Amino acid sequence: MPALRKYPSELRERAVRLVAEARKEDPELSLNAAVVRIGQRVGVNADTLRGWCKQAAIDAGERPGTTTSEAERITMQRELLDRSTWTSKAELSSAMFEWIEGFYNPTRRHTALGTLSPVEFERLHATPAAAA
Repeated sequence: MPALRKYPSELRERAVRLVAEARKEDPELSLNAAVVRIGQRVGVNADTLRGWCKQAAIDAGERPGTTTSEAERITMQRELLDRSTWTSKAELSSAMFEWIEGFYNPTRRHTALGTLSPVEFERLHATPAAAA
């Protein structure tokens, strides 16, 4: 299960955007100076914000590294594909579908749901009539 996040994803996106805007306005501003300045303003540790900015640059193809989507594929490789063998492509497809829809999507956090997993969101918003 994914780790709980200390900061909401909206704050993360806003802080990364503010750092990028600050560096655009002042091209001589270093990443370190920008994350310290913006981090203090939005209440995020500078090291945390620096990591977010570096990951955003990787995801945008601006610097080398493992993208977020590639990390998700690596997780599936490690948790599903490396632990089993299949006799056909159909079995493999079925196992991948089951892993994605049965484990990954229900447990990963969605920004559209207020950084809750679908399971947590449904549990939080279930009505007594629907539960009966």
